[in-house]
Amino acid sequence: MADNKMPEAVRQVAINGAGIAGGWAGGTIAGLLCCLSTTVYILAGGFTGGALAAWEMGNWWK
Repeated sequence: MADNKMPEAVRQVAINGAGIAGGWAGGTIAGLLCCLSTTVYILAGGFTGGALAAWEMGNWWK
């Protein structure tokens, strides 16, 4: 529905990529800080990192 489809596609790819990278980083950091056997903390760290990274990229790139 965007008027400029290519810039919007690039923006969406950047936001999704930031979410994936943030989730990976958040899960890794939570796993290293909270002991690798604590799956709940790793999932929470991954979700939080991904959400924050995607949100920040969406706010930064307008």
